[in-house]
Amino acid sequence: MSVDAASRTAGETLDDTLPQSEAHRQRTAELSRADGIPPGVAPGFDLIRSIGFGAFGSVWLAKERKTGRFAAVKFFSRRGHDWALLGREVEKLAALDSSHHIVGLIDVGWDAEPPYYVMEYLPNGSLAGQIANGPIAANDAVALARGVLRGLMHAHGSGILHCDLKPANVLLDQDFVPRLCDFGQARLSAEERPALGTLFYMAPEQADFKALPDVRWDVYALGALLYHMLTGRPPHRSPESEREIATHGSLGERLHAYRQIISREGSPTDHRKVAGVDRALAEIVERCLAPDPADRYPNAQAVLDAFESRERQRGRRPLVALGLIGPLLLLAAMTPFFLTTMRNAEATAKSNLVDRALESDALAASLLASNLTTQLYERTDELERVASDMHFRELVEKAETENWTDRSAIGSYLKKFRDASDARRDKLGLTRDTSWFLTDARGLQRWRDPFNKVTHDMDFSWKDYFHGLGVEFDADSGGDNPPRAELKPVRSPHISTVFRSDATGKYMVAITTPIFSSDDNRVIGLLGRTQHLWELLADYEQNTSLGMGKEMTTDQAAIEMRLMQSKQQLSLVDLRNMQLVAHPWMTLDHVKDLTETEISRLRISSDVAKAIERKLDQDSDDLNEVAARLSEYRDPVGQAGFAPRLYGGRWLAAAQPVVGTEWLVLVQERYDSAIAPAERMRSDLLVYAVAALAVGGGLIVMFWYFVTQALTERSTHPNSRDRTAAVDGKVVST
Repeated sequence: MSVDAASRTAGETLDDTLPQSEAHRQRTAELSRADGIPPGVAPGFDLIRSIGFGAFGSVWLAKERKTGRFAAVKFFSRRGHDWALLGREVEKLAALDSSHHIVGLIDVGWDAEPPYYVMEYLPNGSLAGQIANGPIAANDAVALARGVLRGLMHAHGSGILHCDLKPANVLLDQDFVPRLCDFGQARLSAEERPALGTLFYMAPEQADFKALPDVRWDVYALGALLYHMLTGRPPHRSPESEREIATHGSLGERLHAYRQIISREGSPTDHRKVAGVDRALAEIVERCLAPDPADRYPNAQAVLDAFESRERQRGRRPLVALGLIGPLLLLAAMTPFFLTTMRNAEATAKSNLVDRALESDALAASLLASNLTTQLYERTDELERVASDMHFRELVEKAETENWTDRSAIGSYLKKFRDASDARRDKLGLTRDTSWFLTDARGLQRWRDPFNKVTHDMDFSWKDYFHGLGVEFDADSGGDNPPRAELKPVRSPHISTVFRSDATGKYMVAITTPIFSSDDNRVIGLLGRTQHLWELLADYEQNTSLGMGKEMTTDQAAIEMRLMQSKQQLSLVDLRNMQLVAHPWMTLDHVKDLTETEISRLRISSDVAKAIERKLDQDSDDLNEVAARLSEYRDPVGQAGFAPRLYGGRWLAAAQPVVGTEWLVLVQERYDSAIAPAERMRSDLLVYAVAALAVGGGLIVMFWYFVTQALTERSTHPNSRDRTAAVDGKVVST
């Protein structure tokens, strides 16, 4: 046939089988003109209407008079070549009559004019009619292709190559099962004569007058047929390719152009874009349409095996997916339960750790409060022993009588006790008193160690350690201060309210005890000692460190560093106004330049103060047994912005009042440090969980990978043997 409208004879289309001579083209034109007139008669059959014509004859719908069944009658032109064609086609149909996938032969009119043969009539028409309505769904296309393959296998097994497989040569029975027809171009496997098929369906090497029949021609045509069903057009067919072929005049030139188009474009890929076309199906189509016959499937059986392997893989896919995804889904479903359990375990662990930390802090607070009470008692007792000594009292009376003109005897006497006290404290690794002092009954400081000329003979009757009224009056007389004459010395040992040192800016406390006259009738003076409050905490920390095996130190900087680096931070609070009076941060460098306004910012918040008061009231009436626990404590040093990095954030704390004072002991530790084991446990569990999921998922994937490989290996080597094989391009039965 020709491929250009200008060069086609009447009735020729691109879907017609290529004729090999001008005579055949002329015959096609004649058949087209005689479309409505039967070319002959078929005894026993009534011809009804023409249902098709081509280069070698026409096909008519007929009805058998005896049975009433419909049949298709194909008339051939009365030419020598057509006689040979009739003989070959009838021969092929007779040889393949037993196949359900090839149109059945009913009768042959050898001596009729023109000759004919009668075959089954299939009312659903050809596959070309189905494709004309648009592409066919992938699953239906595969089913039709497999039916065509079974027909080809039967033909190949009988040593017959179709050589002109196309939609018009595939008929559909009442169940839409494909039947091969039109074996006019068919060749025996032993023949060495060329056979031209139809453009865009025949293999490129077939489009050659010198080509020898090859079973892979039918493999290519099957691929083109399947491609056409999936995409709605044959492979390589486009307006451009049709014009390129039409530019050539002779058939040989057109065939050469056809071969060049396929070689240039290679295997088409548009079918991969079609819904339902998976990778396996796409690869089957592409291998069938490989331009090089060596790259194609060797025979129809191999193509059918590929389809069956694909079907087995598709059938196993849900099971494989279930086997692969099921355990993963199970792991995913268990993950929320694991996370919930982990969160609950983490919350329980944190709660237990917080409780344990608070219990530890409460114990430390109780021990510290008890230690402070003991220290204050020991210091007070030591002062009382000195102040009650009769010789000392007589020395004070004598000095008072002499208006304190000679104090050397008193100084020597007290210095001896002070030195003994310092030596004892040095031996124990405790801090020394800041000072010892003596005031007369009017509050004038008559002696101090170490000596300070500024305070020598200065009036300190306004100090709480003198009058014991629980308040520090102004140093200057007048205003709201009571007259100095009305301020009387304490008559029993007294622990003063805390006050800031003018020299260091740190908070201090003074312990005083009265010195009575020799007749015990009146107070003739006060003997006292002062101590920085942080040193009281340092003494406790020193004892604790010694108990833990640390070296004793008397270096102030080292002691302050220990207090700051301790896991449990120790503080003292003035209960009167909740002011911090001792804290690891409140070293000399930090507080000496702070104003009263700045120092007043170091107060516990009212909410925390109220919480402490409630807990102290609820826990016990015996303050020695009380330790208020705070799970949400904010350090004033961090809140005030002095050291937010060191003391900001959430803390755990325990508070314990110090008996005999207006002080509150605070032992605090970082919340993050307390729950660190739970956080590490959580991190470890997450790591183990991720590792378990990764290992489990990896093992599942690996297992199914090997299973899939094994199944694929079995699919590649099916148990059933090929019923046909290609040997050097020929077809042999097996």
